[in-house]
Formats: sequence, C-alpha cells, structure tokens
Amino acid sequence: MTIFDRVLAQLRENQDETYREFNESLIPGAENTSIGVRLPVLRAMAKTLLREDWRSFLDQSEDSGIHEIILLRGLVIGGAKIPYAEKLVLTAAYVPSITNWASCDTFCSCMKDAKKHLPETIDFLRPYLASDKEFPLRFGIVMLMDYCLTDSHIDETLDILCSTDHPGYYVRMAVAWALSVAFVKYRDKTLSRLEARTLDPWIQNKAIQKCRESYRVSPEDKEYLKTLKYQSSAG
Repeated sequence: MTIFDRVLAQLRENQDETYREFNESLIPGAENTSIGVRLPVLRAMAKTLLREDWRSFLDQSEDSGIHEIILLRGLVIGGAKIPYAEKLVLTAAYVPSITNWASCDTFCSCMKDAKKHLPETIDFLRPYLASDKEFPLRFGIVMLMDYCLTDSHIDETLDILCSTDHPGYYVRMAVAWALSVAFVKYRDKTLSRLEARTLDPWIQNKAIQKCRESYRVSPEDKEYLKTLKYQSSAG
C-alpha cells in the first residue's frame, strides 16, 4: 500500500456525510470532489505525514482532485521544515490546484514561514497579483493580508489592494476582507484610501461592511465609515 492509498483510506474512515453535504454547499468548486472530513482531522493527518515520507505523498497525490487531499497537500507544504526557497518551489506547483476559497485560505494561513521572508514572499507573489485568473490572484491577495500588513510593507500592500481590478467575486471579497484587516492594524493609512473613494464601489462598500462588523473597530469609526459608503451600490 502506498502512502497515498493509506491516507485515502484514513480519510474515508473519518468521513462525515452530513459535514460533506454542508461543506459542499459552502464551497463552490468542491461539489462531487469532497469526502467530508473536518479540518482538525486533516491538520492532525498533516502532522503525522510531516514525520514520515511526505514528499512521496505529494508526488503520489498530485492529480487526485479530491478536495481533502488538496487541503492536506497544502497543510503539508505549509508545515514542512525545509529551506524557504524549496517551499516556494512547492508552492508554485501547488497554486494551480487551488480552485475554491477554502483551499486558498487554508493554505495561506499555514504558510507561517512567510513572516520571516517578506521581501522574497512579495517578489514571489507578484506574478499571482498580476494574474487574470481568479484563484491565483486571490491567493496573492490573501497572502498579502496574512503576512504583509506590516510597518515596512503596509504602503505597498495598500497600493496593490487598491489597484487590483478583477471581476471575480472571490477576488473582490478578498480585497474587501484585506482592507478591513488593514483598517484594524493601520487605521489612518487605510481610512485615507477609503476617504479618497477611488475603489470600486462594491469593494468599498464591502470593506466598510466588514469593518463595521469587527469588534476591533470603535463605534465612532463605524458611524463615520457609514458616511463613506456608496449609497447606490449593492453590498
């Protein structure tokens, strides 16, 4: 039995049919590809794989197309204790398998090494941030949000967010989400971008909505942000 076969058998042992149906209802693109295994189980499986021959698992699972296998591959790559240059090579090979928001955001959240290598990370992300494909671009945006809202990179990150122009819903949501996180961390810099009203109206309104939903934004700011909404735009 290959390591991939063993992993697949373990996934099926942990299948939750109710969760599978719920999960697929929330994740467009995961229909008919999901087994129904919860993320804590996948995280535990990834930790086990990382103590074994995880490279063989990556090789054997590359074309599986199974939602949980894709998530597991991302968790393994993110958690691998390897030189960052090698991790970026594996990441480049992984990104084309991202076809929904869940695999994108789960992978980004476990790429913790990016914090220690921000210049290399930003350079690596530039082709994705210029992509016309929805999920590679979302990957770039979410990575910026997770790791590049820092003193040294906030201005460039805001420039990128505010200049991103793509019709894809999951890109637009990612930009709005990232701006709301930026508002919490760098209120004045982000507020000036919202006050300029140069963003797409839908993104501006969605970013403001997310800011107003945050417990980390003051009541006074929530009221002021309301005045910056586009009244004629949905969202």
